[in-house]
Amino acid sequence: MTETARVYGGSLYELAAEEHLEEEILSEMKEIRALFRENPEYPRLLSEPSMPRKERIGLIDAAFGSQAEPYLVNFIKLLCEKNLLREFGGCRKHSSADTTQPTILLRQL
Repeated sequence: MTETARVYGGSLYELAAEEHLEEEILSEMKEIRALFRENPEYPRLLSEPSMPRKERIGLIDAAFGSQAEPYLVNFIKLLCEKNLLREFGGCRKHSSADTTQPTILLRQL
């Protein structure tokens, strides 16, 4: 796991724990990771710099907006905006709250 995945994943986990959503978010992350593995062209599309940011965010909303926990949807958007979607799997593996990173990143979206 990279340091980036540890920081971002830890921040998401901290927020999930604070909101008592750990199991729900971790379960949804597992499902989304499986979808990304089954359809590797989708995360590549979301990481395509030639596609306007607004379109990439719209694709995330269309795919997950009404089905996934809003904090998780915002997390995926954040990774997409920062060109870090490749770190999603590592973020999923981070399953403890031993991070000092603030949760402000996710709340701002």
